[in-house]
Amino acid sequence: MEDEDHDEESESEDEDQVSQAHTNIASRWFDGLISKDITITNEVYSINSIDFDRQELRKLVRRVHAMKDKRQGVTEENDGAQMDAEIMGAKKSLTRFLRAIARQLPNE
Repeated sequence: MEDEDHDEESESEDEDQVSQAHTNIASRWFDGLISKDITITNEVYSINSIDFDRQELRKLVRRVHAMKDKRQGVTEENDGAQMDAEIMGAKKSLTRFLRAIARQLPNE
């Protein structure tokens, strides 16, 4: 019985590590895509081991960039708060998309 509990804990820890690895990959991709890092951009768009909608990814990245550019021109507090909320929404959508891709990557 004790061995079974230990095995379940080990599996859970392994899953947590894999999940954390996927989150780290997605975060690195997110940062690279937002900062327009060509190396990261090429890495993400050249993934061939899984099928994903590259057009949707481009749309999500452009949306975050457009929101950030638009935010720089806003000076009023009310408009700024609304823009911040829109930027957060755009970032969340992109993050979810990148995490979904990362979860599909083969475990190394």
